[in-house]
Amino acid sequence: MVNFKAALGSADTEVVVASPLDIEQAQKRFQPYLEEIERIKTVALDHKIVDEESNVYAIDLTAEIKRLNKNIEAKQEEIVAEPKRFIKAIKNFCKKFTAPLSEAERALKQQIAQYQHKLDLEQRKQEEAIRKANEELQAKLNEEARAAGVEAPQVKPMPLPKKKSIARTGTGASAYTRKNWKAEIIDPALVPREYCEPSMKLINHAVKMGVREIPGVRIWQDVQAVVRT
Repeated sequence: MVNFKAALGSADTEVVVASPLDIEQAQKRFQPYLEEIERIKTVALDHKIVDEESNVYAIDLTAEIKRLNKNIEAKQEEIVAEPKRFIKAIKNFCKKFTAPLSEAERALKQQIAQYQHKLDLEQRKQEEAIRKANEELQAKLNEEARAAGVEAPQVKPMPLPKKKSIARTGTGASAYTRKNWKAEIIDPALVPREYCEPSMKLINHAVKMGVREIPGVRIWQDVQAVVRT
């Protein structure tokens, strides 16, 4: 609740303005509906349609429920309209700050990823060079052993350089790269059947257009009552 002195009238007069975020005040605005809701619910659950008169009454009662629901939804929108406007305005305002920060973050992450990729390439080159050196040394020893008629000793593999996967800073921040395999469809006609799934959008459209038999699909007529107010 927000209290302030009236701009007009007695200086002792206080005007009380309800805050749009006051839950209790918002709940009080729905109180008038409670009695009517309970009445309609009781009548609706007890009602039985046995003839034309009881059917007409059920239709009228359903229409009354729809009208009451619309009134409640309208009241709800009325109450949340101002907070929604406030939230939207704040979000739009904050974008002025978060948008350039996000752009800067993306640029830095891209460079970090590129640098890590460079380190990975260098790591693989070193590993390949070590592997090749081990193979060449083993081949040389084998050749010398054959010439001497003795068994060649096995080369102890040179240790691979230790890979630094996480970069840490003095402030406690850290960075690492995550590698994910991704896929993109470039020709749907060539994709194998086991990687496809039925499209309910296409099936529903076909049923609406009159198709009544589709292999692997159950098609039935759903009957629902529609009441307009």
